[in-house]
Amino acid sequence: MGQQIPIQTVTDDGKIQTRSFKGYFRRLRILRPRMLGYAVILLAMIGTFSWALVSRPMQTLDVEKDRGLFRYNAKGQVENSYTLKLLNKSNQSRSYEFRVSGLNGAHPSTKTIGPVGAGERLEVPVSISVSPENLVNDVTSLNFHLLPADDIAPTLMVKSKFTAQVR
Repeated sequence: MGQQIPIQTVTDDGKIQTRSFKGYFRRLRILRPRMLGYAVILLAMIGTFSWALVSRPMQTLDVEKDRGLFRYNAKGQVENSYTLKLLNKSNQSRSYEFRVSGLNGAHPSTKTIGPVGAGERLEVPVSISVSPENLVNDVTSLNFHLLPADDIAPTLMVKSKFTAQVR
């Protein structure tokens, strides 16, 4: 306690030198500018990762339009086919109500989707049919809405296109 601890080193010509730790601790500084910079960068990375983990959505919805442009069904309506891909990342099973907006007179082939189990992915084929009188353009924007049955999860909305040949 309070005594200097000697350090012995050997030089190139074989002589033994004895030094102490006295000046060593003065030169050793933890709070150097480079160390502060590294600490700030590390804290920023930890904060960004934590924010991304906390704010990630618990449900995701993707819509893929099927290959065919459009077809006419038995009722004479124009019909487009889509595949809804729903991913439930939460710990609870969920059911959803399916709605379409943005196109007057649009009728989806299904009204409810689910239940989707916890951590599961569900692919649902859906067709949207519209009377030709309701179509104004060859390509119309369409919104797909999934409303959770339990009203706890947020509403999911994805935009897509409805194609048809307007006569």
